[in-house]
Amino acid sequence: MIVILNRFHRTTLFDLYIFKKLLFEVMNIVRHVYILAYGSKSKVFVGKLAGSTHSCYYVSTMLTTRQKTKIIKETGIHDKDTGSPEIQVALLSKKIAELTDHLKKHKKDNHSRRGLLGMVADRQTHLGYLKKKYPKRYATIIKKLDLKK
Repeated sequence: MIVILNRFHRTTLFDLYIFKKLLFEVMNIVRHVYILAYGSKSKVFVGKLAGSTHSCYYVSTMLTTRQKTKIIKETGIHDKDTGSPEIQVALLSKKIAELTDHLKKHKKDNHSRRGLLGMVADRQTHLGYLKKKYPKRYATIIKKLDLKK
């Protein structure tokens, strides 16, 4: 362990605070490098350093940029389409599937469950709009994503 001493050979509260912040930043950098090297859904063991209350926590990014661009290319109407209802429904469906898997493992995670319910409601809103305005596009996206009518 590294101890920072001032000129009186005693550690000060300020020095410990700076050391703790620096250690926390280094841990974040290591965590991000680990995520880049081993994927976004890897378990990262941090240890009880720099005031961390958990000895292990789950790092998960919902959708990576690559996944989003793939979904946009598959469901978009034209090349520069990023916000059509079809794309919104497809992205929400992917997020819902990932969050459902998370909730199967973590049954007591009620905060995420509330977010899931919001996403389902949002997807239903987009589907209702498509069904009312563009029935053919609605039927296509339902068939493509294998959703219930």
